Amino acid sequence: MLLAGSVPVPVSSPAFSGTLTSSVISGDGNNGVLGGLTFVYTLTNDAGSAGPMDRMTINGFSGFITDSGYVLPGVAPDLNDRSASGDVIGFTFIGPPIGIGVLLPGQSSAQLIVRTDALDFTSTLASVIDGNVATVASFAPKPHNVPEPSTLALATLGLFGPAAWGWRGRTKKGGVGSLSSRLQKTPVPVVLSNQ
Repeated sequence: MLLAGSVPVPVSSPAFSGTLTSSVISGDGNNGVLGGLTFVYTLTNDAGSAGPMDRMTINGFSGFITDSGYVLPGVAPDLNDRSASGDVIGFTFIGPPIGIGVLLPGQSSAQLIVRTDALDFTSTLASVIDGNVATVASFAPKPHNVPEPSTLALATLGLFGPAAWGWRGRTKKGGVGSLSSRLQKTPVPVVLSNQ
């Protein structure tokens, strides 16, 4: 089911012009293992563009499990990668003789697919690169809500504070678990001697 996108958004720099179509899909049958949202990107280089497009990156994937690839038809990327921090996923088009080729004017990429374990999405920026960098609106997983350390400390006190208070009350002088109460209840043997 299409949740958002599928509208071409213009992207341009002095070196190229084109569009990026971003889509968010729920219930992708090929995303069974991860079970989350699938993000689909199609990059198009206008026929009147000044030059090729070499690379596209999308940020916002930190903290999520991903599986990236592509679906033909269109120009397939030669490389898809992820930054060391896990935040940025990239698709690179390399010219011959090493790769299949860059995205020339008038060409569209294959569908660039990122399957995730994310359950929600948000807007982000994608970058299209070829000597120049142009940013364009896109979609990525919505970051997890991670509580601040002070919030965790308060939650811990809330959970264990009452238990500690109850234990403290039981071990005060004369309480159920105190040494003085056990001594008072312990019978002392009396030894009588006939001397």
